[in-house]
Formats: sequence, structure tokens, C-alpha cells
Amino acid sequence: MVAIEDARDLLRLQGNGQWQDGYPNRDDLLNDISKGRLFVIPDPDQPAVIVGLCALTYHEAD
Repeated sequence: MVAIEDARDLLRLQGNGQWQDGYPNRDDLLNDISKGRLFVIPDPDQPAVIVGLCALTYHEAD
């Protein structure tokens, strides 16, 4: 969750309101992973270290 907090702080410093309301939290991340919408990218040399996250979502046109 440190990476999420760091990203949240960076977004705030840039004047971006994204993630400033508590989303995503741990439960949101775990839910997205379980539904196949969020993928964790581990460091190939240190699998316990996360180097990135990738969210793949779509919305159908109205």
C-alpha cells in the first residue's frame, strides 16, 4: 500500500483529485485482482517486490 499512498501524494501535489477520497483501498485492490481487472507486476529478481500495477477495464458504449 506504500506505492498507492506515494502515488496518491504525487497526484495531490500535481493538483490531480484522483484517489483523494480513499480509493483505492486494500479491499478494492484485492477485489479487482480477484475479478481479473488488476494485475501485479513483480520484480523478476525479487518476486516479493512489486514494481507496478496494471488495471485493465472497459466500459461498453451507451
